[in-house]
Amino acid sequence: MNLTIDIGNTRTKIALFDGETFVREEKFENTDAEHLLNVVKEKKAEGLAFCSVAAENPLLVEALKHQKYGEKHYMI
Repeated sequence: MNLTIDIGNTRTKIALFDGETFVREEKFENTDAEHLLNVVKEKKAEGLAFCSVAAENPLLVEALKHQKYGEKHYMI
């Protein structure tokens, strides 16, 4: 399973994919970094793609980098 995270100005969207097949999407209003990291850990994905247009959050980015995704992680 691969996890995508899209942080916008008003909400955060998380989607799970099995290969190229869409599995599930969740949306959160004004989520904080701690909540988002807990959600990410629950999903136990093998790969991660992350993008954000919201204010920079270096602590969140560093925490996501340290999750166990092997070679499959992309930060945009």
